Amino acid sequence: MISGEEIWRWGWDTNEGISDHASIFIYIPQLHGLATTAEYGPMMWSWILAVIGVIGIFFVGRKTIWGWVVLLVNECLWIAYALITDQYGFIFSAIAYAAVYIKSFIHWRRDDSLQV
Repeated sequence: MISGEEIWRWGWDTNEGISDHASIFIYIPQLHGLATTAEYGPMMWSWILAVIGVIGIFFVGRKTIWGWVVLLVNECLWIAYALITDQYGFIFSAIAYAAVYIKSFIHWRRDDSLQV
């Protein structure tokens, strides 16, 4: 049973990080022998970022500006993930996705203004 302890807590890990520089990690308390952040941190990040992306796409489909905001913030988080895990290809994809999101948002706004 978990007491008042937080299950997720963000922090900085400079000693046990994936790379030589400081890295953000997700703290997961020991629960029935589950591994800690050194083993699951980067994997959990990718899942969390994927879920955030799906949420952003959902809101874009509902034609709310928040979808675009969520997607652009998510791309910034993917860049942080790429730097932390030394997977620099994600930087290129995050910039490409962000460019597509911005261009699509501009077209979306233009189409909305023409319909009014």
